[in-house]
Amino acid sequence: MPYFLRAENYQEKYNNSDKERTQFYGRNGELPIRDSLHLSPLAKVLQKIAEKQNKTDIHGEQDYEDNLNDGFLDGFRIPRLNIDAFGKRADTYSSFLKPEETKRKNLAIATHVQANRIIFDDKKQARAVEVNWFGRKYSPRCRKEVVLSAGTIGSPFILLHSGIGPALQLKRLDIEPIVDNPEVGENLQDHVTTLLGPFLINKPITFSLARLMVNPFKIWEYIINGTGPLTTTVAGDSIGFIKTNKSDNLGPDIQYHINGVAPYSDFGAFFHKIFGFEGDWWKEFYGPHYAQDAVTILPIVLHPQSRGRLWLQSSSPDDPPYIDPKYYSHPQDIQTMIKAIKLILEMIENTPELKKFGFELPAEPVLPMCQNNSSTHKDDNYWECFARHLTMSMYHPTGTCAMGKVVDNELKVIGVDNLRIVDASVMPEITSGNTNAPVIMIAEKASDMIRNYWGLPILNEAKQHVTRNTTKKKDEL
Repeated sequence: MPYFLRAENYQEKYNNSDKERTQFYGRNGELPIRDSLHLSPLAKVLQKIAEKQNKTDIHGEQDYEDNLNDGFLDGFRIPRLNIDAFGKRADTYSSFLKPEETKRKNLAIATHVQANRIIFDDKKQARAVEVNWFGRKYSPRCRKEVVLSAGTIGSPFILLHSGIGPALQLKRLDIEPIVDNPEVGENLQDHVTTLLGPFLINKPITFSLARLMVNPFKIWEYIINGTGPLTTTVAGDSIGFIKTNKSDNLGPDIQYHINGVAPYSDFGAFFHKIFGFEGDWWKEFYGPHYAQDAVTILPIVLHPQSRGRLWLQSSSPDDPPYIDPKYYSHPQDIQTMIKAIKLILEMIENTPELKKFGFELPAEPVLPMCQNNSSTHKDDNYWECFARHLTMSMYHPTGTCAMGKVVDNELKVIGVDNLRIVDASVMPEITSGNTNAPVIMIAEKASDMIRNYWGLPILNEAKQHVTRNTTKKKDEL
């Protein structure tokens, strides 16, 4: 908790009734957190549904708009977001690095650089990083250690090219093994989802690209004030967590993102290409509803049992890795997805307040690839087919350099010295929710561990959370 709080900069004002919530937010960090800047009129209706769901099924008097990190993750609430004062996504570069670029002499940021591999000396100590920069190779050297933060795909990719991985596979590619570790690139986990919908709306109240194009004032509103519909996010109106397996000690196993945006609001121009779907069936399925307002729901499997992997296709860092996420390879995952779909459909069906907006799945057409499975929206076979064909990632990949297998509890790569990994790849198990904040927390703690190791002071409020028995001796600095 201290490292989450240290990164946060909560932007909203508290009133007297909110005092108890202050313990769940940081005020002095770099990462801005604020309420959604734009909600569709459906948000108020979803709020009533959520209040009913929270009170009857979850934990009593929990408010719909409470913080999702208040210890009660179950339920539905309006999400709070990492967005800046101008309505733009507040990422780690704009929040942490950009403000320091011109202030610090010991910070240099190079763009358009591809890291190829880590260079080790005869004692297996990381000494340099081989990179490509505008067609030329460079090997900037390190005086203390290298921190690898290339992500769940990039970090194992670089380790493998550096000779850390399954020795037999590396030898077949003419890469000299330094550490034989078959776990590098394994244990790939992700939050899998599907585009549930469209839930057709009978009023012009959801996000529409077409309406934006004919209403330049909305575009101007975003450019000048950072407000309006262009600040809408993928979970703009509601985000929910439900625990269906009451017998285990894990958190919720299902998450929902509910947003007033139709996946066809671009009239079939480019969304399907971004998602990696073929245009023909996309137009057949969504085409009859072009220009009609709709809501999209993303049901998410939070604790997937399936495990994917990545491996090299050649010894050249210019060739991308092979990636097999193995979505739904474990039967429990598809069953959880079907359960998630049926639960949210039941909630919608039993909510009369939604009917004045329509909020209905169209009877036709069914997904073209699933016509032989079922023609109804209540059949498990149809929803399994739907989820398997309309499969999407929430872009939360984790686990390919897992702690205990590839790195130790201080994120040092096992078998070599002077090399750490600080990103989502070190998570042994994927989180019960979005991975952005947990990765930032990992980075906050890693910064203290690194400073502590090299005998540098750390922030007072986090001192008790850093191990003291591995501090580097002064004569080793």
